Amino acid sequence: MIESTDQGVGRIMDKLDELGITDNTVVFFFSDNGGVKGITSNEPLRGGKGMLYEGGIREPMLVRWPGRTAPNSTCDAPVIGLDFYPTILEITGTKKPQGHILDGQSIVTLLNKENSTFDIQPSSAGFQSIPAVGGSKFDKRAIFWHFPAYLQGKAEGARDTYFRTRPGAAVRMGNFKLIEYFEDGDLELYNLKDDISEQKNLAFRQVSIILWSSAVFSGISSARFFCSDISSFRL
Repeated sequence: MIESTDQGVGRIMDKLDELGITDNTVVFFFSDNGGVKGITSNEPLRGGKGMLYEGGIREPMLVRWPGRTAPNSTCDAPVIGLDFYPTILEITGTKKPQGHILDGQSIVTLLNKENSTFDIQPSSAGFQSIPAVGGSKFDKRAIFWHFPAYLQGKAEGARDTYFRTRPGAAVRMGNFKLIEYFEDGDLELYNLKDDISEQKNLAFRQVSIILWSSAVFSGISSARFFCSDISSFRL
């Protein structure tokens, strides 16, 4: 599959060269979900396609914008597919249709090599990404995934033995990610900076984060969470 994808992308890039429009074309390479468990490994990420864990929703993205993006640079700011439409509007100088609501944000500032790329620098631990100022607003915004449905097929990393996922939603802001399952109101909270594999559920340890995240969640759910004591939450 990787070889076939590489060949397909190569044909597109060759055609851009053939038409003489390479320097005037922005190329986005993206995926709609993580790898399917049993076919590939997403380690150290938990789960895979069809799950709200990082193995199901975190994918790499590549962008080539001649003269704007810096070759071989990286960026750690979280973005989502909804950001493409406002980004393309800005790149092309197209006005947003009147009355049209944009669910995403333009990521043009992240793509500009002069103020928002991430340079790879050596450190005592190997190599690390040094973020520039341009990504700060993206690090602080909330990103949502809403999946109010059942998806059959037991897979490694799932929370039960019958479904890859049950009706639920997830929100990420900064390093924290909260998952809510609608059937029973179960909450899972992870600090992705310290626990990229989502093994340590902090839902009953970080009261202030839970209450804050629940307020953010109210944007996609009518649920309200209440804290009866430090180790008990209920709908």
